Amino acid sequence: GVELVRDDVSREPAGTDAGVVANRMRDQGVLVSTDGPFHNVLKIKPPLCFTARDADRLVSTLDTVLREGHLLA
Repeated sequence: GVELVRDDVSREPAGTDAGVVANRMRDQGVLVSTDGPFHNVLKIKPPLCFTARDADRLVSTLDTVLREGHLLA
């Protein structure tokens, strides 16, 4: 999983942002869900047939979604 927080110092959970990211990822054809007590963890559960190419797509799509939402510095 990937935990999203509002900033590195306070580590305030970014649950709302994680929900937006999960929905935008789904819109791009990559399925992730949220988890954790604050729903700020992106849960990644790839199938057994997950390839290096699939991993590249996941990371690339996540990077794009985070940048579009200005969640990545």
